[in-house]
Amino acid sequence: MSNGSGWRSLRERGTPQPMGLVARLRAQIELLARQHTTPGKVAVAVGLGVMLGCSPFLGVQVVLAVVLARLFRLNPIAAALGVQISIPPLTPVVLFVTAQLGALVLRGHWLPLQLAGFQSVPAATLVANLFLDMLVGGALVGGVFAVLLGGASALAVSRMQRQAVALNGH
Repeated sequence: MSNGSGWRSLRERGTPQPMGLVARLRAQIELLARQHTTPGKVAVAVGLGVMLGCSPFLGVQVVLAVVLARLFRLNPIAAALGVQISIPPLTPVVLFVTAQLGALVLRGHWLPLQLAGFQSVPAATLVANLFLDMLVGGALVGGVFAVLLGGASALAVSRMQRQAVALNGH
């Protein structure tokens, strides 16, 4: 369509328009979503995110997941989604389970559930022990869920790719 004067607008001629902030952000997210999307790479990226989501590195889990995904040429969005295993409603459960499992593995007993069981331990020792418990327990719990959720992600991506091929006829 012309504007009546015989001149076509830039948009009508197909000339790229300057992108606004939202459009640039959307384009970057779409690019990231298409990078490294083989079923295997998505599975590993989700698994990496899940492992980090079960770790005691609260507050930096997403950043670590994205950085490591980029470093290992995995899909950063899939890794960031894997971290969501510890979303706020589940965070206390994940921390409790990983700390208890880590204590059981490292010391052969569960952590006490009463405050009195912690009062005799110096604060620095308590914090170090809990961090180590959550690190070991997080590796175990995260490993199990990484395999399960990573495998499920690989199956889902594989199925979506097969459906896309069937729709496109390629």
